[in-house]
Order: sequence, then C-alpha cells, then structure tokens
Amino acid sequence: MNDLAAIERVYDCAASCELRRHRIRHDRFNEFCLGLQRLQNALGDATEDGYWRPILQYLCRFRYLASAMPSAFDDPAIFSLESCTEIEGLLSSRGQHLYPELAGQALPLVSMHKEIATTTTNPLLDAITERLTEQSVVLVRATGLVARTERILAGSGRAVRVLSPLDLSGLFCVKHLIILGPARWYPEYIFTAPRAEHIDLLQYTWMRDRKIEPTSFITRPVETKHQPFLMYQDDGEEMIDADAILPTVNWQQIVQSVRTTIDQNQDEVDARLFILDGSRAVFLEADEQATARTINVSDDERPVQRMAVTQLTTGMFVLLRTSGGGDYIVPIADRILGTSAETVRAEQRQWKHKLRELARRDGISVVARKLRHVGSRIASETNVRNWISERSIKTAAFEDFAAIMEVIGEGEHAKEYWNTMRIIDRAHRKAGFHIGKLLLTQVKEANLSELEQRGTLEFRLADEEGGSITAFRIEQIAPQLYQIPVTRIGHVLHT
Repeated sequence: MNDLAAIERVYDCAASCELRRHRIRHDRFNEFCLGLQRLQNALGDATEDGYWRPILQYLCRFRYLASAMPSAFDDPAIFSLESCTEIEGLLSSRGQHLYPELAGQALPLVSMHKEIATTTTNPLLDAITERLTEQSVVLVRATGLVARTERILAGSGRAVRVLSPLDLSGLFCVKHLIILGPARWYPEYIFTAPRAEHIDLLQYTWMRDRKIEPTSFITRPVETKHQPFLMYQDDGEEMIDADAILPTVNWQQIVQSVRTTIDQNQDEVDARLFILDGSRAVFLEADEQATARTINVSDDERPVQRMAVTQLTTGMFVLLRTSGGGDYIVPIADRILGTSAETVRAEQRQWKHKLRELARRDGISVVARKLRHVGSRIASETNVRNWISERSIKTAAFEDFAAIMEVIGEGEHAKEYWNTMRIIDRAHRKAGFHIGKLLLTQVKEANLSELEQRGTLEFRLADEEGGSITAFRIEQIAPQLYQIPVTRIGHVLHT
C-alpha cells in the first residue's frame, strides 16, 4: 500500500471509528485500590519517608500492573508472599511504635492483597477474551508491558498481537483495537486520530478517567457508521484519578541517594539514569563512546549485542553485573593482569585525574585547543571527554596520547604510560571476549520467554569469572544527564 492509500485508510478509520468504554468490576480489588489511596492520602508528605517508601512501592506496583495488563493476581511478576511477610513484620514491629494509626490502616491492606492473590485470574483477562476476534489487536500503555501481555494471552490459548502507543503512530489501521486501561494513560492521537474501525477501552470501575471528545482529525465529510465516541460518566462513587495510579520516579531522590554516600573528591562524569524492571535503577556513562551489552530476544543467532548507551530505549534488555561491583569486565581484566593490576591501574587513574582536573579548570574546549597545539591531530571536545572517561583506556594513536601527557605535565614519561595503557587494553580485550563467550553460551541455553515475561533474568557465572550478570528491561529513562562519581557507574540500585 502506497503512502497516499495509507493516509486514505487512516482517514476512513478516524471517520467511522466506533469506541466503547467498558468498566470492569472486581469488588475486592476495588476495595484494595481505594484503601491504598486512602493510606497514601493519610500519609501525605510521609509517603517519601524511608520507612514507608518501599511498602508503598510494592503495593502501588501491584495495583498498577494488575490494572495495566491481564496478569493473574497471583503472578510472581506482581505478587510476592516473601515481600508481604516482610512488610507485615515492619508494620507490626516498628510501625506500631512509630505510626500506630497508619500501621493499623496498612496491615489490613496487606492481608487483602494476599487474599486477592489467591484468585488465579484477572477480570481484565476475561474482558479481553470475551471481545477477541481474529482481527483483534491489544494496546498497552508501555513498551515493557507488550511481551508480558503477549505471553499471558498466549498462555490462555489466544495468540494476539500486542502493541504500545508508539506502534500506532504510523500510517496503518487495524480492524479491532482493545485498549487496556483508562484513556488518560494514552496519548491524545490514539483517540483524535484513531487507527482502528472498532475500539474497546477496558478499565476498572474505581478509575476516574477523562472525557474522550469527538475527533477533530477529520476535515472532510465522511459517512459515520456509529456514534464515534462515548463520553465518560462519573457515577459519583469513590474513585481514584487515573494519573495517580501510574508509577512515578523521583529522579532527584535517586541522584541524591548516590551523592550523599560519596567522597567529595571523587571524579565525576555525565551519566544517564535508567529505571529498570523490579524497582531497580542504574547510572550509565553518557559519553558518545560508552556502550552496554544488551539482549535481543528476537535474534537467535546474536542475542547478546553491544549498543551505544545513547541508543538505549525503553523496552530493551540491558546486561548488568549484580554481584561484586558495577563493571563485569574490570575484575576479569585484573585477574588477567595478575600482580601488576594494582600498579597499572594506579597509573591509569593518575593521568586521567590530571586530565580531568585540567578540563575542569580551563574548560574542555581550551584543553582540546592545547592538545592540538602540542601535536594531537584529532583533539576535539568530544574526544577529550572520551579520553577522560573511565571507559576509555588510551587513545588510538600515540601522537594524541603524547599530547595529553605533555599538557598534564608528564611529557617525559609518555612512552612509559603508553606501554602501561597497552597492557591494560589487551587485558580488557581478552576479558571482554571471555565474558562474551560465557554470556552467549548461557543466553542461548536460557529461556528468554521468561525474560520477556518477568522483565529480569539472572545469568550466574562461576565465582572466579565475575559472579552474576542480570538482564533488566529498561522501563524509563531520565530526561536529563547527571554528574555522578565514576565509581557508581554501572551499579544496580534499589529504588
């Protein structure tokens, strides 16, 4: 179909689209969700208190995921008896002394949560199944929910295509679209320029949504088969604003939690903050040359791939070391270096620290100009940042490295430093190749459908080979960069 025909098809869909809103009821889940909101309201600013934050994160995550995908209430991806037991212990001990009334309000919620989890289904799944046809497509609000929802539906015996909102921004239409969750969770274009002839919107009764206004997309008269949009009716029952259910991230709080535990003299780099599945987070260096290992679950031949950090997007799976530190290459390289590791690493830190301090004092552009003046052919602001980075070991050419040594006052020792950096570089290359082989073997033997469904999957290497490496689905990416100590890059954090 050419672009003109595709545009014509989109116009036809928008002109004749029929939308029905279905409000799904589950009395006990309804009671739990409203009760959780009352607890949050009663806590006020204390919701960010270190005591209450993990309790609310767990309960709110259950409420959101059980409303956003047709997962059974007892699905291990959203329910954990171990977490419930831990929360009950916190509320029964410290909670009764610190917050007696609020703890008394929270304990029944945990009990209700466990009771709901004895239900092995989710009415959202029943509502989808009732309306499925061979031409149905399901829409979920986030990329990270796509694979999970597909697995859940496949487990119920229905192979259904699942999309995220970004998938509906192109020039194509479907016959029937089933949208999970309230309209407020989705971009306006899903409704103002609908890509489906029929839309069923499924949401729980306790969600307060917005009105869906008739589309303004159509500018030409087209015969309308049905009333295109149903207005939202608030029936006066106690409800929760749909936006309040969505997971939120306090970016500054995560940054502050890292910065308050560091030595003020540590070197810092620009880093991007990633929120991972399972209430985890990680800072990765934002340098253009920085890369991270990823898993592409759809590539059977090359599932483990390296990708620039700047190209990572939500829904991808990134591999991170989850025991023994943030970088899984360094300990293997140090083992290869043997007894010389401590000495050569000290030399590496020394010249990078001097270059970094010079850049802080004079500015990156000035340092690049100085480097060109003393013989570097490729010194630029981008390259200087790369050379400063902990990810970089040396320059590609000796003349650029010699220029660095000259401007930091180590010109007479340039050749000695260069030879040391070559030793480190060789060790890193050997370590990377070794880890890559180990990972590839484990990933090919792993059940990657489990990774898609759960959002995380651990690959445990032999102790002497670097501990465990875990694949995490990227859920959100911070909109800005942060200055973070190099020692905190790549470390998986609890949020």
